[in-house]
Amino acid sequence: MRPTVDDGPMTTKPAPIWARAFPGGIADAAGRHALWRDAAGRIVALRLESGQRLWRSDEAMAPLLLDERRALALSFGPPRVVALALDSPDGAELWRSEPLPWPSWASALPGPTLGIELHAAWAGVAQALLSWRLHALHEGGAPLPRDRRPAPAAGACTVDADSGRLQMLAEWPQPPAARGEESATNDPSVLARATLDAIDYRIVQQRAGDRLKTVLSAHDTVRNHRLWDCELDEIVPRAPRALRP
Repeated sequence: MRPTVDDGPMTTKPAPIWARAFPGGIADAAGRHALWRDAAGRIVALRLESGQRLWRSDEAMAPLLLDERRALALSFGPPRVVALALDSPDGAELWRSEPLPWPSWASALPGPTLGIELHAAWAGVAQALLSWRLHALHEGGAPLPRDRRPAPAAGACTVDADSGRLQMLAEWPQPPAARGEESATNDPSVLARATLDAIDYRIVQQRAGDRLKTVLSAHDTVRNHRLWDCELDEIVPRAPRALRP
């Protein structure tokens, strides 16, 4: 069953509450929880008050939106929305929607790329808004002629947060500028950094022997002290390929 299309205006609906930008992922509007993607593309759910790591998803996903009860993410192949229980010990799957009506070249992508722009917001008590803009990226070799290049695609739908039912939209609000002030740093170990509600969050890489750890640290900029560190990921970097003689 394909998603239905809603041609009605959105002027009478509640103002969308957009997900907040967070280093390597997104945070909820209140800044209580966040979703981060690890080196394998899996989602790590975090409680920002304490730095507690709640769970890690079983598959690669793109984080979309979350509240106190659930996390919404995009699973690839074909693209579809998945809801995960935020406070369960393992991020239990609540439902999985039907595939999004993306063009075939985008549906075949194994994960997020620079050509996929996603925005999500809460548009009511139990309704999420998801919009996308898709561009096919040149993957090397001779560029395709202009008339053979996949056309960019854009669209939006609402998602029933209790059932996963999709309803396509003919028009939708544009997302605001990203919330969460990005700040530069000269420290090469800092992969990403942002400030939410006077808390400075940094994604930092630390080497421990032959392993590389990724750590999220939180610093209170008002009281000027470190709140917590949370180890997000640990990998063994691949050795560089030997040069051919």
